[in-house]
Amino acid sequence: IKQSYVVKKLISPYVFSINMPVKLDSKYPKNFSVSETGNIMTQDLLKKGDEYDIISIVSTATPEMLRDAGNIYLYNFDLKKYTKIFQFESRPLDPRIEQLAKEITSGIDNNYDKVIAIRDYLKGNYYYSLDMEDVPAGYDISNFLFDSKRGYCQHYAASMALMCRLLDIPSRVAVGYTTGTFDPKTSFYYVNRNNIHMWVEVYFPNYGWINFEPTSPFKAPEYAEKIKKEPIGGDAAERRLKSLKELL
Repeated sequence: IKQSYVVKKLISPYVFSINMPVKLDSKYPKNFSVSETGNIMTQDLLKKGDEYDIISIVSTATPEMLRDAGNIYLYNFDLKKYTKIFQFESRPLDPRIEQLAKEITSGIDNNYDKVIAIRDYLKGNYYYSLDMEDVPAGYDISNFLFDSKRGYCQHYAASMALMCRLLDIPSRVAVGYTTGTFDPKTSFYYVNRNNIHMWVEVYFPNYGWINFEPTSPFKAPEYAEKIKKEPIGGDAAERRLKSLKELL
């Protein structure tokens, strides 16, 4: 998929694109590099007026392909890194989270359907809300899953990724933007900080990182589906990012 970007206000070291970018063309000389996670970075920062084109590879893997992907990973894939569980020294991981993950996936014999079961459980049993009370550091996920049962994209994504990792399924939380608002006059999508979003990526052998959207009631592209993401987030979407990232 080819994309063209025009920077209006953002000043950032990140060169935004659809995952996974494979080619970049820019009218302006920049010191570009690729991070360990596949993100394109620039030391010169993107500024207002910058333009660039990117070509990305989008997975066309079907559910059947992902079910048959198995769990044998290549030697150069860091499985331990993406199944590692981080904990706060003062607050051990709530054992109910692993118990819930096992209950949700009981009787399922492949990673893909386990991931789908966790995603659908979160979508169907929790409410999207930006009105959240403060909770102690490290308790965000437990509070979301067992007490308040409401939250925003960070809570959904962090909960799904953590439950996947507890089942030894390599996963990570992705932070970025939804596709914004389409303007038919210009044929551009306008994206701003209100479109900040978090979702989950799960690694499948032979297919790489695949997107999953656990946040209810929103839908986002998964595999080769052409579904527009809804804008959510904003200031509230940044409040708990640090504490949630410490768990993942």
